[in-house]
Amino acid sequence: MLQNDSVPAKLAQLKGRVSAPALQAVQWALALDEKQRPASVAIWKRALEGKALAPANARGVTSSVADQNAATRVGTAATAPEPQTRRTTTVRPRYEEPEPTSVWRWVGIAAVLLAVVFGGRAWFNQREARETAKLAVARTEIETRLEA
Repeated sequence: MLQNDSVPAKLAQLKGRVSAPALQAVQWALALDEKQRPASVAIWKRALEGKALAPANARGVTSSVADQNAATRVGTAATAPEPQTRRTTTVRPRYEEPEPTSVWRWVGIAAVLLAVVFGGRAWFNQREARETAKLAVARTEIETRLEA
């Protein structure tokens, strides 16, 4: 990234389509040295929204993080600087909502149930027809024996 940094060129293409404070905030957040990046998301969010000033030379920032964060302003009134302590947080797995059941899933279940019902009915009818045919053959044999 130090040799082929294409970020400034790509951000330059966005001038006019994206606000200048937003571009500066993005450049500030993408500083190569992590110590030169915003100290908190709250400070960076204010800079992104244009409610605070991001350092003008965000990609080559030489001032300290405390100086950068203290330079945030809202309109003409200065905001209270963010505390410089970093909080550690544990990342918990995010609860994911189960995917909504698709209508096609129910259509498939209905199709399987219909196939089972009609298949069972066809098997039962075929079985009944075989039994009826056997009885007819047996009746014919009995009648021929009785006539003889």
